[in-house]
Amino acid sequence: MSKARISQVAFWILALLTLGFFGFFVALVAGAIPVSDPPLPVQSRALEPSQSEPATTAVTAPPPTSATTTKPATTALAIVIVTAARGDCWISARLGSEKGRVLDERILVRGESVTLRGARVWLSIGAAANVDVSVNGQDREIQSGTVAVVLGPA
Repeated sequence: MSKARISQVAFWILALLTLGFFGFFVALVAGAIPVSDPPLPVQSRALEPSQSEPATTAVTAPPPTSATTTKPATTALAIVIVTAARGDCWISARLGSEKGRVLDERILVRGESVTLRGARVWLSIGAAANVDVSVNGQDREIQSGTVAVVLGPA
């Protein structure tokens, strides 16, 4: 085999490897290759940013034991619903704080909603004027622009 032939084969091998790595990177960035657990739906409430709570899982109350139940059980979870009601927006939701586990990160298109659950949800929203946010069924006012809030149960 001639020297020119070997260099051509080496070139094409390197070109194919580079193309393969580039394709992998594009699929990773596009979300086709997951890098973490799928996000959990979460609703948010505004809390002090300095507060931190551990992640919790959904808790269901046991069935009533008698006909005279005095008070309904409350959960420690915030159920946050973000709806892109007036246009597209991007969201980044994390558990507890800006450094918490990622619950969801994506662009919501007009009409799309996401439900997030957690003891506290840190939520960053771009084009916040386009969204409606509710926490445990109660509407929350969100400033327009790019906003970061921490939401939790009342």
